[in-house]
Amino acid sequence: MEEKTNIPDERKREVWAIIKQEGQRKDKWVRCGIGFVNRDDSITVLLDTVPVGQPKLILRPWESREEKERRWAATKAASDFAGSRMHPDELFGSAH
Repeated sequence: MEEKTNIPDERKREVWAIIKQEGQRKDKWVRCGIGFVNRDDSITVLLDTVPVGQPKLILRPWESREEKERRWAATKAASDFAGSRMHPDELFGSAH
């Protein structure tokens, strides 16, 4: 389910923590909240979780669930490692 706000999508941001995984080829991205660009271009961040030991957070443009699924499908189709890709519900959570 999409999060409902009165804020236009172009002003929303997703907040991610990148967790280093020892011995793994790729790091794990964990969505930990949402951000909003304010009128004065400052950013308000609301965290659902606080990533312990991860001092860096990434703010990415907001994507609807449909946009994420299209991007995921395109990435999967182009990847040599398609069998190792996760379904969007695993990657982005079913709450989106």
